[in-house]
Amino acid sequence: FLAFEVEGIEGDEIDLKGLPDRAHYALSWIGIAYEVAAITGLPWNKKEYLEIKGNGKKIDIIIDHPKCNRYVGRYIGNIKTKNVVEITNNVMFTTGQPTHAFDADKIQGSIVVRTAKNEERIVTLDGKDIVLDPTVMVIADDLGPLAIAGVKGGDRAKVTDTTKNIILESAHFDAVTIRRTSNQVGIKNDSSKRFENDISPSTAIEAMHMLSALIDGEHGDIVDIYPHPAKEWIIELDPKIIS
Repeated sequence: FLAFEVEGIEGDEIDLKGLPDRAHYALSWIGIAYEVAAITGLPWNKKEYLEIKGNGKKIDIIIDHPKCNRYVGRYIGNIKTKNVVEITNNVMFTTGQPTHAFDADKIQGSIVVRTAKNEERIVTLDGKDIVLDPTVMVIADDLGPLAIAGVKGGDRAKVTDTTKNIILESAHFDAVTIRRTSNQVGIKNDSSKRFENDISPSTAIEAMHMLSALIDGEHGDIVDIYPHPAKEWIIELDPKIIS
């Protein structure tokens, strides 16, 4: 009750409601652990995933949309890990940062974050055929949209059991843009929910390190496009005034 509304308790499970003022960090296991440590005084040991050195292979990433603040990508070849999609979901629930994996062999040309063209189409992972317009931000290659940015991946480059090479995405998109797009295309999910609450752009690289550590394969170099880094703020206060 000190940090969240408690909606229910069943055995050892507590159902918490993260309100919008805390959702930018608390929709994650790390965020919850941080609050538990602060309330109880127990030590909080955040596991750090060191960067896995790349083999020099880089993917070409172009940010051509003002509402994409940061895009971190990485190629991993000859993957030995078969549950890549499950890993991306686990990383999201752990860090609060949505991530995505594309089948690299189904992509042609560069990864481009851009405005959708009028009446461009995408078939999403769940089979919806969506007509796009220039109000929507997409992740695309030379052939067209691969994903609706921050909302839903496309079917064309989805990872399957036969996928051998992947491209990982961990990005930061403008919260208002994702909220509008999510409403427009009628898709609300764990990814859009987190982006709508304006997660920190710093988690994009943290999530990429975690993803890289959990996926076995031949790691290329991390490509981190971050044109205007967010300013870090330090706030000094006297703990005595907090009660």
